[in-house]
Amino acid sequence: MKYCLFFLFIFGSNLIIAQCYPDRHSTSWNDAWYSCNETENPNPERESGHWIMYDLRHQYRLGQGKLWNINASERLTEGFNSFIVDYSQDGENWESLGEFAASQAPGDPLYEGEELFNFAGDTARYVVLTALSNYGGECYGISEMRIDVIDVVENLNETQDECLYVNVFPNPHSANFNLNIGSVCDGPIYFQLYNSVGTLLRQGTLPQGGVENHQMNTGNAPSGIYYLVIIQNGTSIQTQIVKLNN
Repeated sequence: MKYCLFFLFIFGSNLIIAQCYPDRHSTSWNDAWYSCNETENPNPERESGHWIMYDLRHQYRLGQGKLWNINASERLTEGFNSFIVDYSQDGENWESLGEFAASQAPGDPLYEGEELFNFAGDTARYVVLTALSNYGGECYGISEMRIDVIDVVENLNETQDECLYVNVFPNPHSANFNLNIGSVCDGPIYFQLYNSVGTLLRQGTLPQGGVENHQMNTGNAPSGIYYLVIIQNGTSIQTQIVKLNN
């Protein structure tokens, strides 16, 4: 079992994509999640077993779900065969999306996963995948899971503390968003952008008093959940941004 914080981050206007086929998955066993011991499921209606829970950090209307099974050639039998998808807005009250069947991965670096389930606009913050069977291995696992975001439910636009005020609009957006930052404190304001593994992609300095209607372009960045961090005098505000399909 495992709890996962679900992080995707915003790419700045200087977007660089080195992989021509971003849906392809490696054959390394390190690029995967495994469970070898049964544990208590977050959904009390499920028995103890092998499961993974994703915390999306906010409530969203969700769409298509895509799964990449274990793709390491020496561990293909540990991939999910059948599994259940449950979801919740608060982590206490759960609904079942249903039972699904996943194909065994080929152990090929050209493997691009498969679209297996669709939330059809239902709202969730937590998503749990519970394995019912695998392909004969001692452990259970998957390589990756992705869910399309249709819309944001919670208000993510405005964030503030004693010094800083941050407003992002439109949020969600499809290609560009505007950034308003105000400050009543001294000192330069810094911004930082990160990728999905926490690597700093871009950073810069903004005027001490802030900016109005500062437009940022996400270019050809994929749809998903992103994070922008604003820092002044050691105080930081992390603003979540949602990008939809163009």
